[in-house]
Amino acid sequence: MLEIRFQQARDNLKRQIAILSMSVATIEESIAILESELDLISNPDIETESPPSPEISANHPRLDVGTLSVEYQGKRCQLGNNLRFKLLARLLRRPNRYISYDTLFAEVWTAVRDPSSVRSVVKELRAVLRAAGMADLADAIDGHVAYHYAIILNRL
Repeated sequence: MLEIRFQQARDNLKRQIAILSMSVATIEESIAILESELDLISNPDIETESPPSPEISANHPRLDVGTLSVEYQGKRCQLGNNLRFKLLARLLRRPNRYISYDTLFAEVWTAVRDPSSVRSVVKELRAVLRAAGMADLADAIDGHVAYHYAIILNRL
């Protein structure tokens, strides 16, 4: 009898932990969405080719629209006119800020897709960057907030 009660208590704790971790994920997602909304409110006229933010040093990546490539730490990675380039360009427009899948669908894909398509392009982008010797840049692409991505440049 004691063993059954012990198992029930353990199962109850596991359920509570699962609920709490889902709550934390929801709160993190809400914070990321609020930050994105605040960015839109405070900077409504952000252009694609805006100058780098002051928080970005000369050591941070630069996109070359002419060659559709990224330059980082003296290396160049040719991305081409594809979703990888467009995704990286979008992430670099607002570094250190999470961007929702919905925004990415609207601005990069120009259509709503399955969330797995975002993850797939991020995976490809990271692989191409690593192959070009830009592992630090690949690792800076952060997807820890549910249904959001960011490029965290202050880690570089």
